[in-house]
Amino acid sequence: MRYRPSVASRRDRPSESLFQNHVFVEPLDVLPRFASVTPPPLEVLVHLPSYGALLVPAPDTPRADLQTSDPYTVKGEVEVRLTPGQKHHRCHGIRMEEDVFFEQVFPLIGNTVFNQRSQRFDFSLSVSTPIAPGDAVSHDLRVLCDLSAQVIGLNPAPRANFDGSPLRPRFDFSHLDERETMKQLPSYEEQQEVDNADVRWIEDMISSHRIVVVKYNPNPMGSVNVLDDRFSTFVQGLGLIEAKCSASVFTVAGPMVARIKIPSPSLDATIFAFRLSILQRQTIVSPRDGTRVHTESLVPFATIGTVPKASTQYPSLDTPFVWSGQEVGQSDERKGWSSEIRGRFPRCDKCRWSTLPGVFTPVTLSHLLVYDLFYSLFGEEHDGTKMTVSGPGRLRRMRRTKATILPNSFT
Repeated sequence: MRYRPSVASRRDRPSESLFQNHVFVEPLDVLPRFASVTPPPLEVLVHLPSYGALLVPAPDTPRADLQTSDPYTVKGEVEVRLTPGQKHHRCHGIRMEEDVFFEQVFPLIGNTVFNQRSQRFDFSLSVSTPIAPGDAVSHDLRVLCDLSAQVIGLNPAPRANFDGSPLRPRFDFSHLDERETMKQLPSYEEQQEVDNADVRWIEDMISSHRIVVVKYNPNPMGSVNVLDDRFSTFVQGLGLIEAKCSASVFTVAGPMVARIKIPSPSLDATIFAFRLSILQRQTIVSPRDGTRVHTESLVPFATIGTVPKASTQYPSLDTPFVWSGQEVGQSDERKGWSSEIRGRFPRCDKCRWSTLPGVFTPVTLSHLLVYDLFYSLFGEEHDGTKMTVSGPGRLRRMRRTKATILPNSFT
């Protein structure tokens, strides 16, 4: 698993979908300027369930006397195909690689021969939890989890990091364990066919990289998350305010419904808008030097009415409103005001999911559900004092916040 900002060079990743296999050929030496490039004799594919999305249970609440957690097992297949027209090829070994801020490497199978058929090798990785959740939106800071399969030839070149720097010495392939650990050994007929054929050694190292998306479910029962947040409060000039926000499937970009009811507002009140937002707080810790960067962003996702501009201090009588009392001069026959709105929570490109307690990651996010009601009282300042000259009152905002865990989307 790696952390990198969005300004990093993208030469290390093709622009295709994150969930596709990306195959690279790493030769022994740099090719001459006008040398012809020979296509790789093999194609390596990494197959994972659910398109590489790993739904991990929420970690237990950390305790001083309980410092361990159960590992999470990732199962899949590595498929090796000979490209059309290629004969048998022998490789030095196959291994899987998983980068989780530390590099964990183990050999999958040792010296073997590939025939003209497609061959698959099962693997099972035990990942210690809590592992940092992936975050791979192109415009934002990233935490990437790569699962790599490598077919190793006689003279593999050292791999490089995302920034082009070489990996640490423990990635030296000369120390690769060649013990066969898989059960998919060739049959007697296949071995005889290989023994009688002209088998060529693979010279380079052929790699396939697959993005793995780690997602945590905050629900301890493992089912869908539900939101039912409601409150009631008393505000001078508006009286009793009742509001709620609910979602049968609470998730990023999931559907929601919100309701607000003000039974007996003052006759000199004007209500301009009711808005719901997500306040996102982000803390980024550099894995290199521990530097912390804190940012906040308010992401509105549902609005009833029109929110006055921030520069507006005293909304005029022609400012759009959703309810106004008789004493304002814009008579509304309704005794009170109530409304309902349906919409969706912010998309993942606007708002990221919350970081669960006990999960350690360079990018930590927390969220607040924010209710904002914009209104004014005719002839009054925002603190309730009377204006020197009677007229439209100063703009006020009633805000209510509720800490919440915004779940990831599991679809």
